[in-house]
Amino acid sequence: MNQQFQIALRTALIICLGFPFLGLLIKNISIYTARFFSNKGMRLYAIVHNYLTIPGVFHHELSHAALAFLTGARIGHIHLFKPDEGEGSLGSVSFAPRGPAPLQAIQMFFTSIAPVPCGIATCWIIQHFILVKPELTLIQNITFRYLILSIIIHANMSIQDLVTMARGFPLVFIMIFLIAYFTNFDILIYLLEFIK
Repeated sequence: MNQQFQIALRTALIICLGFPFLGLLIKNISIYTARFFSNKGMRLYAIVHNYLTIPGVFHHELSHAALAFLTGARIGHIHLFKPDEGEGSLGSVSFAPRGPAPLQAIQMFFTSIAPVPCGIATCWIIQHFILVKPELTLIQNITFRYLILSIIIHANMSIQDLVTMARGFPLVFIMIFLIAYFTNFDILIYLLEFIK
């Protein structure tokens, strides 16, 4: 297996599986934390998770909407905060993919995973461009850190997100692999730079 093939495969795997894995990890941490506090008879976690971190809910839904719009999907509705106890959702965005099959695959895949990369990018921007300013007051510092926490808590993927993502996965994986193969694009290099 030549190096160019390995780089392309690694890039496709990181983009197509890394973000969903991270989204599921965050979702499972939230679920197990909720169960822990529920077993202790404390509904405080649900209140904190659902209501006190509402900016994260807004960010989550706006991420779906932004990627749907940017990839050309038709947006049906955007509910930034409309709790559904039955399904456990706090908000929703409906969209309909349109165009040729490759474009629809891109729309389904990236709209579904949007809260994870958008959440990471937003938190990184806040951390590296806002929180480094020495003139921030204590209240501003606390507010921005609260915003980061809210976004991280809601940078997850629902079962519906995973189902929609899976519909676009095969074509997107192949497209990313081919782009990375022919351009020699190695996402690992960019991720390591991003982390620094």
